Amino acid sequence: MSSTQTSNSIWRCEWCGITNGFTGRRSDERCLACRKFRTAPTWASTPNLSEPDDGEIREAYLNGHYAEIATAVANGLIAETDSRIIRDALRLALTAELGSMETYWGYADESTTGLAMGWVWPRERYVTGLTLHLERDGKRAKNSVERQFGKRKMALNLEFEKALDPDAITLSVSLFYRGQRKIETRPIEIEFSRELQ
Repeated sequence: MSSTQTSNSIWRCEWCGITNGFTGRRSDERCLACRKFRTAPTWASTPNLSEPDDGEIREAYLNGHYAEIATAVANGLIAETDSRIIRDALRLALTAELGSMETYWGYADESTTGLAMGWVWPRERYVTGLTLHLERDGKRAKNSVERQFGKRKMALNLEFEKALDPDAITLSVSLFYRGQRKIETRPIEIEFSRELQ
């Protein structure tokens, strides 16, 4: 085997430094340790002397690296602008986090009359808050909860009013990033029933 073939069969992840074996097309290759794409821009995690230019950001967007763009915005490595690409990347990254976010329902007390909802905040810093959308009797209300960062701020529980009937309401949730402007996902409905305990 030639040295060229050998060097092409392994690659070093620029995110975590782990050496990986090449198993497919370069654009689809993920690091086995950190799961970042081989082609993901490292400027999202490592400050450089200069901000990425529009061409680099556009290339990252076209390659599906929405989380890397959102991370760079949250870390101040990309200036917030009115760029549609940056807004769309933030929205898509938030939508991916919303789809995998852990939420749970339970009862706030032993009498099982008070319903409570809890969730674990995603670890990504571009998730800066959550909005609850409540619809009951044709009326809609929404309440935004700003995220508090810190070691003891990883999860949150909310207790609802005791008269809340799960069969008579629709509850949806969305995530947002608030910087110079608020970027928010579309809400997704949360399924729950009184049988939960």
